[in-house]
Amino acid sequence: MSSVVAEKLDAETLIEWLDLQPGQKLVATHLDVDTGVLDGLRLRMTQDVGARQVVIILDQYRVSPGGGAKIQPLLRLFLARGAGRDDLRPRSCRWRGRPVQLNSQQLEVLTGDLARIARSLRVQHLPPLDPLEAVFADITVH
Repeated sequence: MSSVVAEKLDAETLIEWLDLQPGQKLVATHLDVDTGVLDGLRLRMTQDVGARQVVIILDQYRVSPGGGAKIQPLLRLFLARGAGRDDLRPRSCRWRGRPVQLNSQQLEVLTGDLARIARSLRVQHLPPLDPLEAVFADITVH
């Protein structure tokens, strides 16, 4: 997974990275990927034109009895490519609103878990969030 992260990411690479296929509950442009809201989760990825920064956002949506929706931010992951570097590294990460710091091994596990969530969203069933909870359970909050 880290070799994929090290590549210049475009929308097709992001789709492949998270094992998504266009036309299956997916909106993709050359800069953005958005699964839409499926079974209460929405996964979005955005990159700048030069692929220097990638933002991955995972939100949980809950419908209230009154008909409105409550959005709970789960993950905000900002990856950036440093000057003269080809690999993307975590610039900042927030899990359930708390800042956390990821090492390369944790990033690899996290991207694998995000790929499984994306696959689950594609087939329209709510994936368990336990794997993501496990990734962040051992990380010190800053």
